[in-house]
Amino acid sequence: MKKVIVFVILLVSLSYSQNFPDDVTYFSLPQKIKEVKRSVISIEVIGLKEDIKIVTPQQLGSGFLVLKTGNVYAVTNHHVIKNVRKDQIILIGVNTKEGKIYNPATVIKSDQGKDIAILMIEDTIISTKKINLQTIKADQSSIGVSFFGDSSETIEGSGLILIGFPLGLGAYVTGNQPVSRIGIVAQTIQKNGFFLVDATASHGNSGGPVFNVQSVKLIGMVVGFPSDRISAYDENGDMIASFPYNSGLSVCISAREILKLIP
Repeated sequence: MKKVIVFVILLVSLSYSQNFPDDVTYFSLPQKIKEVKRSVISIEVIGLKEDIKIVTPQQLGSGFLVLKTGNVYAVTNHHVIKNVRKDQIILIGVNTKEGKIYNPATVIKSDQGKDIAILMIEDTIISTKKINLQTIKADQSSIGVSFFGDSSETIEGSGLILIGFPLGLGAYVTGNQPVSRIGIVAQTIQKNGFFLVDATASHGNSGGPVFNVQSVKLIGMVVGFPSDRISAYDENGDMIASFPYNSGLSVCISAREILKLIP
């Protein structure tokens, strides 16, 4: 009788272990978050004639760094940078061990419909230090870049890490400390490139990256909220639902759509 009980307990234990995500998700999650946070940047703006040592830049949203064909790019939402004036400079804020550093950036590609903007980072000094683009190209772990995943990593129910600066939290002058959230893919990628995640995003999360929790690869970007409501679409691109942005569900654009726009 005792042997039977032990056998049953063992079967139940094995059954539960198969249903739970890989234990690496839980035991290495802090390290994984630390790794992907290094590629997260703040998108800020300052006047052409303003001195960054005196004037605090205005935080516009979130973004992240990617490396393609030997070039380092910054990615964010179209709506984050669309109202930047000609007398202003877009700044990329990066956190390093020495503190927060800035580089100017220029928009080179933009898709309003997908809400994607690709920025080329300029190799000039706006503050006492700057992002060393050559170092990033040679050693990608120096600051961190996002690696693209594919649609197989965006299946419904798969775990994800969503990172950004909700309500401007963490985008400090002294250093970027983005806010991390864990969630799941609530709806797979549709034909128009959008998908839903069960992870609350707020204003300021716009342009923030979304990573697969297992592979730590980029699966998408949070789409901004131009109003107090966000919408869900069917495979044909027709709106099927509209709900408050703080409902717990957030809309993202897939990594493959971002990759299409990068030169």
